[in-house]
Amino acid sequence: MSSSVTLEPNSSDSSSPPEARAQQEMKSSEDGVKKILMFSDIEGCQADPGEQSMFLCSTPFYDEIARRLQKDRNLEVAFLGDYFDQGLGVFNSIQRMYRLVMTFPERVHIILGNRDVNKLRFMFELTNTVRGLTSNENRWGVWSKYYDGLQLQGSSPLTGVNLVKHILSTSMGAGKSIGDKMVGLHSFVPVGAKGSASDEIAYNYLLAAFGLTDSKPEFTPLDLLGFFSKCKIAHVFNGKVVLAHGGGFDPQAFFGKKFIDSFSTDVEVTGGNYHQLLNDFRVKLSSLPEDDSYHVSVEDSVNVYNNLLQEVLGEVSRKEFTWKFVLLQALGLKPDSEDARYKSLIQSCSQDGCSGKNEDLKYDPESTKLKELLEKSGITHVSYGHKPVCFPIPLIYQRTTIPGVTFISNDTSNGNRKVKEIGSNTAIGTSVTFKSDDTHETQVEVISLNGESSPALMYSDMFGPFSSSNPPPVYNESPGQRTTLKFNGKTLSFNNLLKPPASFGQLDYSDTTGGKRRSRHRKQQKSKRGSKRGGYKKTTHRKHKHTIRGRKARK
Repeated sequence: MSSSVTLEPNSSDSSSPPEARAQQEMKSSEDGVKKILMFSDIEGCQADPGEQSMFLCSTPFYDEIARRLQKDRNLEVAFLGDYFDQGLGVFNSIQRMYRLVMTFPERVHIILGNRDVNKLRFMFELTNTVRGLTSNENRWGVWSKYYDGLQLQGSSPLTGVNLVKHILSTSMGAGKSIGDKMVGLHSFVPVGAKGSASDEIAYNYLLAAFGLTDSKPEFTPLDLLGFFSKCKIAHVFNGKVVLAHGGGFDPQAFFGKKFIDSFSTDVEVTGGNYHQLLNDFRVKLSSLPEDDSYHVSVEDSVNVYNNLLQEVLGEVSRKEFTWKFVLLQALGLKPDSEDARYKSLIQSCSQDGCSGKNEDLKYDPESTKLKELLEKSGITHVSYGHKPVCFPIPLIYQRTTIPGVTFISNDTSNGNRKVKEIGSNTAIGTSVTFKSDDTHETQVEVISLNGESSPALMYSDMFGPFSSSNPPPVYNESPGQRTTLKFNGKTLSFNNLLKPPASFGQLDYSDTTGGKRRSRHRKQQKSKRGSKRGGYKKTTHRKHKHTIRGRKARK
């Protein structure tokens, strides 16, 4: 990193002089303090709505992470999944993460999310003529347009650029365009070639990234299979912090090898049966009976997930596609209805993203089983991404039913990294620090370079360091009315009546500054409703009550 780049201090220690902070960092190594720093859902640094910060996709950010890792041997860093589809910074962010994990293989953990795992579909779907499900009875409604485009009824099948665009827009939630360029397709183009690259050039870079072509592009392509081989589905830090993309909030998401083997089949995967197998596996993941013999400790389950990933990567590198490949894809698919949670650390989640919890979920983990599983496994934190909270800062919270575990919702994507709110050189993550006396602190981490961050950012107003005796700041405006979180001296409200610390209900911006901002975001994201929230029923989008009321009012 250039010597001209300086570090903006974290809000939690901004009163300390640089020398004191440096001494503290060095002292942490000597005292054996263990710390995990986490970021999630980079997604290529989404380009809109509004001007979004590109900092998480920039070289200075990764240089700063490398500097911290070099300085503190007890620091570890985790990226919690979803690196594709929403912005044009995919190439640089993946390239830099790959470099980090190669340099610090034991201390950098790259978790794959649903967007990442599903990119392996290109390995099969671009080399086989696949057909969609023809039976409406068995069709998975979320992908109806995708299936319709693959019926091949007397017409030539989609190929090349057209096929990739069809897959991205109808089944990967990546149909956004900037100008005349589809972001999901042009994400594979190196930075130096982006401006002039045609769709055909972008397609060739995609093929090269997966080793599907012998041609040599002008610029060095991504090595996605090499990158994925250094990744994980989940990880447990210090025996206490579960790192996963979707969080595994259903106790059945933690399973052993017996569960994997229950999907085993001798059926050869072909273009004709691929989607039927995928759908069959998806249905089984949604309706698996509660059989305790499937379940193991959290760490053992994490190993099962990671072993499955490596087995699949070994097969696809040899252009072999078995039921294990299909199962890995199914583990990363979206739920089909609101009460059908996948048993998957890639998909399961605690809260319904921007809209909070709209209704009780059949598989929502307000249960003793998850509590018992986490406690028996010694878990104190579950850190995840996957569902955006429509807020520029991650949420750290506890549940009344699982008081011994802190949950960390890290996804600030989908237009919530606006330059006007966080500055152009600011990254917001979270961290958990375990001290030598086994106490721990959980906090939001703010990393800024060049001192370039918005003066309106007053993170200490909302989040300071948290400990096991100091839970996240969920405040009561008045007893029995509502609970709130505070950001920048303003209030973000939740519609439930729970006393802190508590899980939260549907977010309510109607009487806060965030209301206008959320309204704009929802309008711009209308075509993608549910892309990360999992609220579909058959072929229609989930209809929130307030949306229905609004439509009636307009009539």
